[in-house]
Amino acid sequence: MFRYLCHYAHDHLDFRLQELTSAASLAGLGTLTLTKEYDHPDCTLSPFFVVDLLSEQHAVKLTARSILMKSVCELWGYGSTFGALVDSLKQFPAARMEEYCRPDSSFKITVETFSKKVSQSHKVQLIDRLQFLPLRGKLQLTNPDYAFCLFQDYGCNPNTAPSEPYRWFFGRLVADSQREVVDQYSVKKRHFIGNTSMDAQLTFLMANQAQVQKQQLVCDPFVGTGSILIACAHFGAHVVGTDIDSRIIRGTGKSSRAGENKTRGPDDNLRSSLRQYGLESKYMDILVADAAQSIWKRKPLFDAIITDPPYGIREGAWKIGSKKGKDHSVPEHLRDAHVPARRQYPLSEVLCDLLSFAAQCLVLHGRLVYWLPVYRAEYKADLVPSHPCLKLIANSEQVLSKDTSRRLLTMEKTAEPTPESVLCKPSDNKWYDSFRMKYFARQQLKSDKAARATSIDSVV
Repeated sequence: MFRYLCHYAHDHLDFRLQELTSAASLAGLGTLTLTKEYDHPDCTLSPFFVVDLLSEQHAVKLTARSILMKSVCELWGYGSTFGALVDSLKQFPAARMEEYCRPDSSFKITVETFSKKVSQSHKVQLIDRLQFLPLRGKLQLTNPDYAFCLFQDYGCNPNTAPSEPYRWFFGRLVADSQREVVDQYSVKKRHFIGNTSMDAQLTFLMANQAQVQKQQLVCDPFVGTGSILIACAHFGAHVVGTDIDSRIIRGTGKSSRAGENKTRGPDDNLRSSLRQYGLESKYMDILVADAAQSIWKRKPLFDAIITDPPYGIREGAWKIGSKKGKDHSVPEHLRDAHVPARRQYPLSEVLCDLLSFAAQCLVLHGRLVYWLPVYRAEYKADLVPSHPCLKLIANSEQVLSKDTSRRLLTMEKTAEPTPESVLCKPSDNKWYDSFRMKYFARQQLKSDKAARATSIDSVV
């Protein structure tokens, strides 16, 4: 058993442990145990996690899917002071250290700090203090055989960072993570986007939570511009989706890109986006359909269902039906050209239909991953929608504002539905359906306050 240091980016803090757990499960490593002896009581948000793994190959498997992790190192030493770090390094097995200190090898040492910037000259001084290490190889800054990292942890608040770090870590770099895909798939570089195109980092997080793999079939029932499915295709899955907005599916209407006063063209669609990244072979189809009236057979079809349901903020939530509540049959000779009326799709119904769809159409142990918008002051864990065939695996929060956030929920199908367990019932319909009203009421309050302030300034 070897000890490894996982170094994380300071981003989406509530998602890191969930992603690590999912990546470990996906790699067949079982349940990971974080080593608590390295924790600092004043640094609960630290980007450093220490785990015990059987081999270096296991560490590489963790980084192969991680988006939030920056790198993983074999931990050689740890201390609350530099002296303690030195003592710890001297206790590391010499035979293990010698493997990477051969005279015919090359190496480099980098210094990274958390919550405090230090000068380059200070970093050089720190490296000089490590001369007691038996590194007999050639110093080479570009493409060395081995890279070593010295980490300094100054706590979680840059404004109150101490003069000396709380914790010191030193280790051998084993592997970098996949964070480069965040820039590669950036929405800013994408040919086809819309008002609700999701940030690339979040889409890859969702794909990791769903444990998307090669040759799987993944569905997004609220596909929009397809950002989530692009991440799934990157991991080798075949993708399919539906959306009630035919303009998005067919590439018509006005472009959503800022500064572009033009209409979309035939290449403004998910297929062209997949082609942009060399992933067109993963495209199955995108269909115009109403999520409230599922077009899919009621049997296990999908390995994962991943989506960002509409909740009426940037885009409205709609389903087919008369706004007056009356449904009229359409004569057969008019059906081909008929555009059906739409009415609002309450969030409580969206969630019920989504969970019921997942219970019926996911394969056993397949995963449903979706976002739930919440008003933070009123949120309670028991308000998360449930279904007898789905088990909640993870629940992470992305804070949007002081008042609102959305929670990324991961559920696993544990049983096939019975006639009695097909439908889902949210615990509180009013709580779900009032989110949009409360959101815009709060926005109006802020707008009125700003207007009053402007009025007072003009009088003065």
